[in-house]
Amino acid sequence: MVLGKYANVTPQALTLEGKPYDLSDAIDSTGAALVSFNVGNVGEHTFKGVFTFLEDGADLDIPFEANYVVVPRPNSASVSADKMNVVYRGLENPMTIAFPGVPDNNTVASAPGMRQNR
Repeated sequence: MVLGKYANVTPQALTLEGKPYDLSDAIDSTGAALVSFNVGNVGEHTFKGVFTFLEDGADLDIPFEANYVVVPRPNSASVSADKMNVVYRGLENPMTIAFPGVPDNNTVASAPGMRQNR
């Protein structure tokens, strides 16, 4: 998950879900904030926090809020014949094979005689 903003100043403080983070651990050499937290159960969740910067000698709080989705680990594939209700031996049988929650470019299928079209 990436939440980004480019600035030529380093934040003075970072709070995520009410928990302050040690900036020496949270901010990397490129200025990106990297934090770890428990994501919760399957479903859509919201996280929010505040970056605090120093501007003209005063604290400037910049709140942020974002959503993320936790999907269950796939344990079964969905296989469907694209152009017919049956599969014929010896003929071309276009099929779609997918794992729920896994992008197509991360899914690989193999079988004797099978070729992949992407």
